[in-house]
Amino acid sequence: MATIHETVPTFDARTHRRAATYTDTEDPEYGRIIRVWDVEPIPPEEIAAALKQQVADAVQRHLDATVAPRNYSSAAAAVSYIGDPNPRWNAEGLAVRTWRSAVWTACFSALDDVLAGRRDPLTPEQMIAELPPLVWPA
Repeated sequence: MATIHETVPTFDARTHRRAATYTDTEDPEYGRIIRVWDVEPIPPEEIAAALKQQVADAVQRHLDATVAPRNYSSAAAAVSYIGDPNPRWNAEGLAVRTWRSAVWTACFSALDDVLAGRRDPLTPEQMIAELPPLVWPA
């Protein structure tokens, strides 16, 4: 039985992927079969969904990391203190909710611009750099 030597053509993994199909060619000189995997474009909607998810995950980590120094386990936990009898925790919860809303508004506005071709794609780090800062109450 001949061995199979597999190859995949070079491609840009941001826009293409290895397909499930391939072409086998006999190579009698070396007693093997050369299998060349096909490459296919990634559908634009899959690229868009992956970009949105990657950026959204980074933004959520940013939200949670920003409130951690104040001993909140997450931004959602901080927001849960709205209406708390402790005035400081209530004020912090309100500030985080306002900030969280501004962050997601900015994030999805930027992503919409990217997906519409009005701006270049953003890395998660670039997105984080564009987000509004959290201003804690005095």
